[in-house]
Amino acid sequence: MKQLLAFIRKEFYHVFRDKRTLLILFGMPIVQIVLFGYALSSEVKNIGIAVLNNARDVQSEQIISKLHSSSYFKIKELAANYKDIENRF
Repeated sequence: MKQLLAFIRKEFYHVFRDKRTLLILFGMPIVQIVLFGYALSSEVKNIGIAVLNNARDVQSEQIISKLHSSSYFKIKELAANYKDIENRF
């Protein structure tokens, strides 16, 4: 265990002595966090969907209207049967 602690101590001295290694060790992750925090988003919007409404009742029409008013989904087509859905895939 003493050898491991001595090795870790030696490596820390080496990293803190060399400015380039210190920049890579601490600077690059900070740059990546800032860059990816502003550039990347996992939010999905404007997904085109086709809707098959076999029920044709009030509840299903309410669901379709909520999908239509949402910014996440855009209804591209109202399918008439399962074959239309399979053709879309």
